[in-house]
Amino acid sequence: MIRMPPPTAPERLTVVVLCRNEADHIEACLQSLVDSDFDFADRGEIVVVDGRSEDGTRAKVAAFANRFPYVRLVDNPAKVTPAAFNLGIQHSRSDAILFVGAHATYASDYVRRCFEGLQANPEADVMGGLLGVKTDGTAWSEAISVATTHRVVTGNASHRTSVADSKIRRVDAVFGGCFRIRVFEKHGMFHPRLTRAQDREYFRRLKRADATVLLDPTIRCNYKPRGTFASYVQWSFRGAYWLEIAHRFVDTPLRSLRNFLPAGLLANVVLLLLVSAASGLGSATAVLTMPLLLYALLICGFAVQQAWRTGNPNVGLILAALVPAIHLSYGGGTIVGFCHRLIRGDDVSAPPALVRANASTEPSSIHSAPQRVA
Repeated sequence: MIRMPPPTAPERLTVVVLCRNEADHIEACLQSLVDSDFDFADRGEIVVVDGRSEDGTRAKVAAFANRFPYVRLVDNPAKVTPAAFNLGIQHSRSDAILFVGAHATYASDYVRRCFEGLQANPEADVMGGLLGVKTDGTAWSEAISVATTHRVVTGNASHRTSVADSKIRRVDAVFGGCFRIRVFEKHGMFHPRLTRAQDREYFRRLKRADATVLLDPTIRCNYKPRGTFASYVQWSFRGAYWLEIAHRFVDTPLRSLRNFLPAGLLANVVLLLLVSAASGLGSATAVLTMPLLLYALLICGFAVQQAWRTGNPNVGLILAALVPAIHLSYGGGTIVGFCHRLIRGDDVSAPPALVRANASTEPSSIHSAPQRVA
């Protein structure tokens, strides 16, 4: 049997920053990257892929590029996330790529440890860490931190909830992720028709191919959450909606049982209201009420526990309202997306292969045009 040589350790790293209209956050994000202990001058670069921001983001990026020659700005005319991912890959000059978001800041060792983790684990195709939430001491930020990282809300997403120990483990997905370039050469790039859920689809694609994704729980970044109750609920709805719509365009299975539970909760509420209006109190009403009572007890217990843990009763009050709103909006997004898919039908297409950009290639000519959901 012919033995394949072990993969060589990556020598250079491209950090790809995805952004659009992030004037309030891009400077803090880039400052945390250039202040890191990774030697960008000799071993890497920062590529900011901007979706034609209109709030001054581009000027702030340009100011960093003038100060730091390893910072570059790449235009994303499509203004959608999968195009940004693919442009970052195509414009990379390295054999490893680390994706980061402009809505977060990064510890001084975050970039280096992601890169060194990939170097130290030759079997790894992707290396990543945990997503944390940046809190400012207010009850709202504490509640969002809990809602973003607790299993009651996020399910079993390891890159959000795996905090019990520091053991490096194999997982299905990580936040952002440091990828060997061979991953994109072998498995293609992100699907351009997925406005949302493109990263979920990609990691599921890697799982089907038995690629190795490693999580180091000691590597963390701090994400700045959305600022309002309504925006967070809307974000939840859109995430569920696009998870369903994604199945129109790809044949990769993206859902698990936990993705349907919020839809079941919403259906239970609607059925209870309809049955109560039609026939008043009765055995059917009692049957439909029992699951909701159990759910209410679970959420109340969870809210009380978090209020006690944080020492702030307002955290518990916010969670008692926010968690059901997240679950119900997610359920609504699932149902609306599923109906939309049934009405429009499927239009599955393959993801694009990797085509590297060159010095003469204009950014607008190497990305797939944005696809609208018809």
